[in-house]
Parts: sequence; structure tokens; C-alpha cells
Amino acid sequence: MGSLQGVVYDRKKSIKIANVDGEKGGESGEIFVARALRWWQESVLARVQEMPDRDRPYDILAVTHGGFISALVRGLMQSQLMEAPADPMPRWVCLNVSITTVAIRRDGIAVLEKYGDISHLLAKDIASVQVNVDEVKVDESDGAGREAGSGTN
Repeated sequence: MGSLQGVVYDRKKSIKIANVDGEKGGESGEIFVARALRWWQESVLARVQEMPDRDRPYDILAVTHGGFISALVRGLMQSQLMEAPADPMPRWVCLNVSITTVAIRRDGIAVLEKYGDISHLLAKDIASVQVNVDEVKVDESDGAGREAGSGTN
């Protein structure tokens, strides 16, 4: 992520990226979306198309951060490789640890079933998913690596 590594999301909006080729300043949005689409084609779609037909669908788990998922979904929709949901998207925010579910039709078109769902977190403190782990102060004096002042790991 270049100069954006470890920067809180709200501050990223105000940072100007001087070098968009990924070497110094980070990727531009266009390069990021292209990388997401390339991953989709090479790592997901190519493998799905090699899988034998069966009565029930395959389940594939891909774990990444919300920004990548958001870029991928937008890129797939803009490229007409994803069927847009019937209901308009309420927002494009895809928090880390949210769940996005995509079905892939036999013709290779993706169908967005669930986007940025955080219902599994509602019983917990939702603000915790917006904390930048690079900025959490850790008290290493006791050897347990606990967050300073938390008393827990």
C-alpha cells in the first residue's frame, strides 16, 4: 500500500498519492481495481470453471480486507461481470471483517448476494472493526503483548 500502509481510513482520503505506480505512493484506484479483477479472473473464475458440475454449489472462502472487496465488486459491476443487486447499494463501505457473498453462474457472471454484512458483529462493539492495528499501542512489558490499558489480548 506504499505511503498508505498503516494510515487510518479517514486520513487516507486527504493524502495525495504522488506516484501511482505502486512503488512509492501506493496504487491508484484504477490500478487497485485492475489488480482485483485480475485476481478474480485468475484465482477464482478460472478455478471455478475447472470444477466438475454437481447438484449443489461449491463454497469458496476468500479472505481479504474491505477495501479490496469494495474495489472488486465495483470493478465487476462496471465491467458487467457482476449482476447488480435488485436493491440499490445503500453505501459502498465494506468494513473489515464484514461478509460479502457472491454466487457465480455457469456463464461466469457473478451475482452479488450479500455485501459488507456486519450482522455477526452487532452484538459487539462495531467501532472495534475500524481500529487500525498499526496504531494500537501494545504493552510488551509483561510478555503477553496486550493492548495498553485493556487487560486483554
